Amino acid sequence: DWSSDVCSSDLQAPNQAINRLFQQALRLHETGQSSQALAAYRQLLLANPSHIDALHYAGVACLQLGQLIEAKHYIEQSLQLAPEQADALSNLAVVLNALHEYRLAIDACNKSLALAPNDLGTLLNRANGYKALGRFSDAETDLRTALHRAPNDARLIYNLANLQFDQQNYSAAVPLFESALSRLPDNPEILQNLAAAHIKSNENGKALEILDRLIVLQPKNK
Repeated sequence: DWSSDVCSSDLQAPNQAINRLFQQALRLHETGQSSQALAAYRQLLLANPSHIDALHYAGVACLQLGQLIEAKHYIEQSLQLAPEQADALSNLAVVLNALHEYRLAIDACNKSLALAPNDLGTLLNRANGYKALGRFSDAETDLRTALHRAPNDARLIYNLANLQFDQQNYSAAVPLFESALSRLPDNPEILQNLAAAHIKSNENGKALEILDRLIVLQPKNK
């Protein structure tokens, strides 16, 4: 186009300002300041509404703040601009699961896994969608696939334990809860669920031992 001439030097200053603001937002986000990070992402998006990463991470910040509808909106906008983002698709699945849109969540996971087949978090997210739909066998397949790749991942072990518990398979749930607890010894949620599994297994003495341990740990977890 001979009628215009955009020089790179003219674009450098605004681009640098956008990059600085994005890095500032990331630093806030990485230090757990989700609300401040979201404000920074929104400020950036006023200047550049098509910033793919800012849209994605604004959605993540909204998810962390419990603003699920906004989270879905931001991440979907990011994916409209760049559909092949495995992380954004996986994070969208987390949002969709939280909104009880399980089939859409599974679809997002399928798309993400087509791009990043070995992602453990996405397998977990899909397993959660399957579990919510009562597709326990599919959920277990995903969790065991993930555990085969990361056998010491306490989060995966714990989720498999919960899956067994939900199917009333308490004899399988107990050792899995114990395995997760060996990796996260002071986790109150694991302790509570292990105690519940012992009660369901008519092992009330063991349940009381776990509950006593939980009481001792309560001041530490406050």
